[in-house]
Amino acid sequence: MDVGGLQRPARTSRGRGNSSRSTPPRLYDADRLGHNEVPVAATIYVNDLYVERVFAEETAASIRGLRPWITNELEHNGLRAASWAA
Repeated sequence: MDVGGLQRPARTSRGRGNSSRSTPPRLYDADRLGHNEVPVAATIYVNDLYVERVFAEETAASIRGLRPWITNELEHNGLRAASWAA
């Protein structure tokens, strides 16, 4: 296996316990999403391996105008595995 193009990841201030932060950075602005004016849809997978359904539903409920599609027909990779369903 050729891995010649790969490089060791650079150490950052966030890595390996060196962080001066006590909390992780915000991934999104919850207040702004709560005031969203654009219709949006999201898939919530019932048996998602990576995201607990209750957390996904809570997040979806906090985004104004979001219409969730909750399904047990697909897994976390549903768009890749069955793009026809989305």
